[in-house]
Amino acid sequence: MTNDSIPPTTPPGEPTGADALAALARTEQRMVRLTFWQTLLSVAGALIAILALFATLRESNEVRRQTAAAVWPYIQVQMNDFDLGDTAALSLSFTNTGVGPAKVRSLRMTLDGEPVPDWPGLLTRLDQPADSPYGRDFISQRVLAPGESVTVFQTQHPPLVRALQAAIRRPGTVLSMCYCSIFDECWQAESGPVPEDPRPVAACPADGPGQFQG
Repeated sequence: MTNDSIPPTTPPGEPTGADALAALARTEQRMVRLTFWQTLLSVAGALIAILALFATLRESNEVRRQTAAAVWPYIQVQMNDFDLGDTAALSLSFTNTGVGPAKVRSLRMTLDGEPVPDWPGLLTRLDQPADSPYGRDFISQRVLAPGESVTVFQTQHPPLVRALQAAIRRPGTVLSMCYCSIFDECWQAESGPVPEDPRPVAACPADGPGQFQG
């Protein structure tokens, strides 16, 4: 007897080719969805990290600004003088009226627009005797504490007082100081007929010709 039935080519319980392709397609779809969410989470994590870094830098900058303001130096150039005929006096001083220390970097003086090297040189330029009585104090390369004042020059010699008064009234006479905070933020303070606030500068001039030794 002949058996005309054809035995199945796929074992019972095994998926057919169409079923396998459908299963593969579903697996690929799940992998695509998983990759999409992984990419989205990675991008979100990167954005969060960038925002956190930006916030940290901004907060650090704000803290630095507040700290710099808490140690801000402010130097004023002051001149006190009088002339009563028989007696006269004149003094030049620098006072730190700020809230932080001031590191004095350089001191410069010009008379009639020309640099003066030191106090003896000033006397020569004013046609005053070298032995004219005066007192002085050095301020270059020192630190002025908040509230500290240094009188860099003083005299009670009437001829010298009058010569200095006349020189100070001339527009080409300037005594200037460059100083910095502990954060190396620098300012230039100058004497003049009209008091002005110290102006910010990128850096103080280096030592060299034209610097006043005082």
